[in-house]
Amino acid sequence: MRKLRNLELFNAKSVQSFQFIREEEVAQMIESISQSSAYETPINLAQKMMALTIHIIREVALCKSALDKHKLQELVHEAFSIMGSFFAFDFFPYVGYIIDKATGLHGRLEKTFRDLDLLYQKVIDDHLHIERHVKLGS
Repeated sequence: MRKLRNLELFNAKSVQSFQFIREEEVAQMIESISQSSAYETPINLAQKMMALTIHIIREVALCKSALDKHKLQELVHEAFSIMGSFFAFDFFPYVGYIIDKATGLHGRLEKTFRDLDLLYQKVIDDHLHIERHVKLGS
């Protein structure tokens, strides 16, 4: 999987082809920050950077498949939240699992994993569907 990702998504030609998307998304973020500063409203840069990341991922990796923008944003936010959480299991392997189960952190992790897995499967299916139509049309 890692080799495929590096060959297909992160090769020089592919990264250059995404330059327009990155520039467009950064320009929109800068415009949003400019508008907020013009009205002297506080700016949450963490929120802006997360939104930028989500938009670039949606445009580049997910190829604008029929995804609910809000659902993707919700999943990425939850994944970031979980990654920043304290897992007792990391420090106390035997007892930590029980603590993580009791606090609900383990359940949140499992649910987010399942939701992301479904999302990735949908994207893969969409790509395969498009490839089949291209091959049949050729």
